Amino acid sequence: MIPIAVGGPSYYRVTHNSVIDFFRGSQLQNTFASNDEAWFNCNYFEETANVQGVTIWGNNAEFEFEQETFNVPAGEDMWITDSGSILGEIEAAQGSPTDPVLNLFSGTQHIIVPAPETNSFTYYHPGANLTTAFPMLTFVPDNTGQNFTNVDVTKTFDEYDDGCLELEGVGDRPREEECKTEECLDSLNNLLGNKRSLIDGGDTESLQNALSQAPNEQTTIDALSSAAPYLSDGVLLAMLSSDMELPNQEAILLQNAPVSASVLSTAQSIVSDDNYQALVDIRETEGYSAMEVLFAEISDLNTQYSVAFHHLYKTAFKEGDWAMAENLLLEEGSFSSIRKLIGLKMRTGAFYEAEAYIQALPTETDGQSIIADLLALEVAYRSNPADYSLSDGDETYLQLLAEDTLSATYTYSRALLGTLTGAQFHLPIAPDG
Repeated sequence: MIPIAVGGPSYYRVTHNSVIDFFRGSQLQNTFASNDEAWFNCNYFEETANVQGVTIWGNNAEFEFEQETFNVPAGEDMWITDSGSILGEIEAAQGSPTDPVLNLFSGTQHIIVPAPETNSFTYYHPGANLTTAFPMLTFVPDNTGQNFTNVDVTKTFDEYDDGCLELEGVGDRPREEECKTEECLDSLNNLLGNKRSLIDGGDTESLQNALSQAPNEQTTIDALSSAAPYLSDGVLLAMLSSDMELPNQEAILLQNAPVSASVLSTAQSIVSDDNYQALVDIRETEGYSAMEVLFAEISDLNTQYSVAFHHLYKTAFKEGDWAMAENLLLEEGSFSSIRKLIGLKMRTGAFYEAEAYIQALPTETDGQSIIADLLALEVAYRSNPADYSLSDGDETYLQLLAEDTLSATYTYSRALLGTLTGAQFHLPIAPDG
């Protein structure tokens, strides 16, 4: 039994549930949607068998969890794995250097994150003052051999946010007021833009091209040094695989230290033993990098932005203020938001406008092209349901997509087939690790 399952790009808040007696307590598969909230909070998972509490399958890069309680001593509290070619991923910063997350883990297998199948993240946990005060509780997930970094963040007892865990003598700090105005939303958007522009100096593609075409040119080395200490793993790995001279590679790695586990692993066979040991020592002594702090700040701002955006959007939707809803989606401008806008146009019967937005959708990836195709089919049906007939070619196309259960688009094709033909499908289950 899987009591909680979310598949495909989604907005979700799952809170205050007790999940007992299960095969998988919850399963999330490729739920990533830009600026959509994906949050588990105050849920309790209990099972005595060798099972998984939460299974993260593929790209769930907005997912955050806090104040969760796991009681799965014979199994895995959380398992993160790939979905075909899509790496397993959650939000890159769980908590922040100023605000650790409090989750209670069980057994010995807390968060299983195999490096080849996943993208790394940073887990900010409470300090020793709290963990030693409650020795029977496990706040710190064991990351031995796992693709994530633990960082200790010590606060005073009243500064920790224990929420529904209700630890004696902990928490009770006042909640910050949430952003609920357009002006506040614009301010958050500007802050996010400024923070994101620091990554790779705001131009990842140019740095990667320079590394490919002219790795030893001084302009390339200067550009990389200028962007330090905020070079992404993608750029650092591209540098290590380039023909750049070793001293320059070592210098740039040290400028961005402590580097991630994946970069450190790749560097081990390239850099000198002394410089590799220096990178290891920096990781062990400094704990987290400027880049990891930046990711945490972006994560926090992104959460605030998502909550504010959806408050304003849902308010406009409930009040039937379609112009306000449309403006919010257009200003946000992501693929996910334009997809929502097309859905809004279908809801209000503006099918010609929906078609125009489909034509203007950016289709830079195969997934985006497939979504555009499916949206066009849905508009054709909803604009004239009485006379619509699904062609044999389109039905075959939808069936093929529906069977590709490792993709991020199969849920949409299944929904269309269910509407158009009455077809029913079983939930795909992530393979055991």
